[in-house]
Amino acid sequence: MFVLEKERLVKAWPAVVRLPVDGGEVIEEKITLDFIVLSGSDALNVVTGGADALKKVVTGWSNIADENNNPLTVNDNNKDALFGNQFFIIAAVKAYQQAIHGLSVKSGEES
Repeated sequence: MFVLEKERLVKAWPAVVRLPVDGGEVIEEKITLDFIVLSGSDALNVVTGGADALKKVVTGWSNIADENNNPLTVNDNNKDALFGNQFFIIAAVKAYQQAIHGLSVKSGEES
């Protein structure tokens, strides 16, 4: 049964951070994100509202490390650092868009 919710917590949603490297190549780093999927225009505002809007709904992550390769814990300072990085923001926006559009990444529906 479909349950009408104002928001839904989604855990371990796959995302890919694409990083440019020498020679015009790109490497892909797979991460997962936990976020709150809002309903209606609130969800659209997250996608169009920039990093600050998205930052409010991301509640966790995995497979993200600091410069010393230590797992990056979830806290406000690390959130600020992540949402200051354009490569992370692009990956997070795409992941959120996939979730709000009901695109299953595992079944190959990603766009």
